[in-house]
Amino acid sequence: MDTIKKLVFYGLAAASAALFVASFLMPWWTADLTVQGFSVQRDAIQIFGYGLSHNMGQLTVYILDQETPYYQTVLAYVYLGVSIGMVVLGSMARNKKARWLLVITGMVYMVYLGTAAFILSGNLGEYDISLTGWSTYRAPARSVTFFTQFLPGYYLGLAGGAGLVISGLLGRYLKKANNYIS
Repeated sequence: MDTIKKLVFYGLAAASAALFVASFLMPWWTADLTVQGFSVQRDAIQIFGYGLSHNMGQLTVYILDQETPYYQTVLAYVYLGVSIGMVVLGSMARNKKARWLLVITGMVYMVYLGTAAFILSGNLGEYDISLTGWSTYRAPARSVTFFTQFLPGYYLGLAGGAGLVISGLLGRYLKKANNYIS
């Protein structure tokens, strides 16, 4: 029975960590845009775990102040590395309190996702563009229609974060009577 418990614990922690990393590297949100009289530009703006990417062409001037600075991208990857280290330590350490590293890592990542959505919503709100769905921004020369949506990477992140929290909380019950996995 102990072997099955170990496999469930390690499997859940590993799967959650894989979702975490995949989510970080996949786009979380996208905006397709259509400038009045021109063709649709797919994935003109994308948000990733490490920042904003865009392909706005002649409209780049409108998003320059929103581009992710290089240092912020580096910090995001440092955060990813530290988080992976915490997951490995929380999964492998024999200390019974180490499982809280999984809970903390999962909670912080879900807060990271929520904060990104909150900031994005605020920035879009300045132009009356909704976080998801269709919106039209009316500029003096032309109007720009946006279709915005969250992508699977965002939801994988929520699932990975929740999985880490669950594996950390259930770790107590999935561990041997002496409270550690040997």
